[in-house]
Amino acid sequence: MYIKPFGVERWLSKYETTVDYNLTSTSIMPLSINELLELTGEDEEQVKENIFSIKLNYGAIEGRLDYLSGIASLYQSIQKEQVISTNGGVGASHLTMMTVIEPGDHVVAILPAYQQIYSVPESIGAQMEYLFLEKRKQITYLI
Repeated sequence: MYIKPFGVERWLSKYETTVDYNLTSTSIMPLSINELLELTGEDEEQVKENIFSIKLNYGAIEGRLDYLSGIASLYQSIQKEQVISTNGGVGASHLTMMTVIEPGDHVVAILPAYQQIYSVPESIGAQMEYLFLEKRKQITYLI
C-alpha cells in the first residue's frame, strides 16, 4: 500500500528542533524524568528500582498486565481485557481506520486536518470526499 508522504511530518523533522518558538506542534512540551517525579510525588529510588528490575524481553503481546490494569482503573466500567494499548493517538487512529475502512467505502474527511485522516483511507482504497472548513465572519451575541 502506498501512503502519500506526510508534509507536516517532513516539515517538523526538518525544523521543529531548531526553532526558538514552536507554534506548530500538536503535543505538549515533554517533561524530564526529574520533572515527572516532582509532579507525581513518587519516590525516586523506588521508581529507579522498579524500572531497573524490568526484564528487557519481548513482553506480553497485549501489553503488561499492570499497565492495562492501571489504565482500566481510571474508569468505572472498564476491565483490563477491554484496554488496547497503542503508540499514542496516531496509532489508535491508524488501527481504527485499518479495522473499519475497506476498499470502496465512502469516507468524508474534514480539511484542514492531520494528513493521516485522509491519506490512510485513500491508501486503503476508500472513495474520499472532503469537507473544507472555511472562516466565517465573527458573530457578536448581545446578552
